[in-house]
Amino acid sequence: MSDLMQKMFLAGLGAVALTKEKVEALVDDLVKRGEITKKDQSKILNEMLGSVEKGKQEIKEFVHKEMEKALKILDIPTRSEFEELKKKVNARPAGKTKQK
Repeated sequence: MSDLMQKMFLAGLGAVALTKEKVEALVDDLVKRGEITKKDQSKILNEMLGSVEKGKQEIKEFVHKEMEKALKILDIPTRSEFEELKKKVNARPAGKTKQK
């Protein structure tokens, strides 16, 4: 489990490190060095920001799935399962308990 948490942490760090400001600075640097043209700057910036957002979304989905797996392994009910059970309990008439 610690290996999984470490991977999630490192993946999150990578996505967070690429903020909009850092991507803009990187693209500006590429223009200054002549590796891309000023004309292509906006297009490349948008592509890179799109990739960062996609990566962040993938990390979010990955973490969500892994947390669901962990909850199942630990036999902990999800919020929706808890709410469903709460509705069933509240729907029972007062004073009526199930006999064993």
